Amino acid sequence: MKARKAPNIDPLPAPVVYEPVPYRPHEERTPFEPVVLSVPDVKPLASEISPDLQRQREPLEEFALSELSLVGTLIRGEGMIALVKTPQGEVIRVQQGNYMGRNFGLVESMDQQSLVLREIVKDDTGRWQRRSTVFGFAVPEGG
Repeated sequence: MKARKAPNIDPLPAPVVYEPVPYRPHEERTPFEPVVLSVPDVKPLASEISPDLQRQREPLEEFALSELSLVGTLIRGEGMIALVKTPQGEVIRVQQGNYMGRNFGLVESMDQQSLVLREIVKDDTGRWQRRSTVFGFAVPEGG
């Protein structure tokens, strides 16, 4: 074996000196008890939007939208009808103006591929807000 010249190596950094922090048990809280935070009472703000809680609920309002599936659409003399399947396998006809889902979802419009719902949900301040949701045919896995 041939003798090789040793490579230049940078010197090691200076070691960090440990400086202990003094703990004064009578001046500070014990680290073994939970921290208690005071949270002010927040009352929900009045909302201009609210669901009609006196309205008789429709059968599809019993289910979350994720539990329902759109299985077909029909065009008839009175307009378009969507066919929505429940988790129990029952197929229910839905028209514009019907309600579905647990968030007071009113069917505003529909086409051959989907329904557009106007839902009323509470935001994190407790106020009712409207949101639009498109409910369409399920996309097969991997496609």
